[in-house]
Amino acid sequence: MIKNRKEYTSLCLTSFLFIVFSSTSAVHAAKMYKWVDEEGNVTYSQKPPPTDSGIQQENIKVSGKAVKPHKRGKKMYCGKSALPTISKRPEQAISMLEENLLNWRDKKSSTKERRDEYARKNSKNFNKLSFAEQLKTYNIKVKETDCKIDWAKSELENLEEERTKIVKNHDNIGNALQELEQKKILSCGSNRYSGVVVLDDEAREYFKCEKRFDREISKMKKKLRNSENNVKMIDY
Repeated sequence: MIKNRKEYTSLCLTSFLFIVFSSTSAVHAAKMYKWVDEEGNVTYSQKPPPTDSGIQQENIKVSGKAVKPHKRGKKMYCGKSALPTISKRPEQAISMLEENLLNWRDKKSSTKERRDEYARKNSKNFNKLSFAEQLKTYNIKVKETDCKIDWAKSELENLEEERTKIVKNHDNIGNALQELEQKKILSCGSNRYSGVVVLDDEAREYFKCEKRFDREISKMKKKLRNSENNVKMIDY
């Protein structure tokens, strides 16, 4: 049984914070009720006033529904925040999404920390609408960030096959380069002519053979460097 107004306000605050800080993916909106008693005192609570009190009440939405990605014009949005454009190059797209995913997770965590700290410091102002509105603002930011995180994870899932191709292509180029270098040794022999000034027929034949392979080996090494860069881009 509630003994005094202070205890009643404390109970309302506890109930309200439980709803405000509930999962950001909740489908149904949390509600607050506002009413003014006969003495002119304004009250905000998760529970409506007693039905037999005759007090007029007003419903106030606090948390709202989960935010979903939506298209506006040519861009995608989460709430009022525009989502980044995805590159047509898979390695760049994956790198951008992974980087943003890390940043958005950090942002969500810091926003929740600021929200909780604000609630602790300002809990005595529970009966002021500005308190509820500020918590609502924090919750909207968390929901928008959740939307971005879900969007990035979904896009990364769609690019998982491309990620596998990038890694496999790097392995294939590396293997092809090794095979080509082995083929050069089998065809031309090992280089025994370092520092030789006067070349005999055997040395000239070796360098002629080496030249045929070195051009292709040089191209293959360039491809390998590019593929290594692509792998580094997606390596999170």
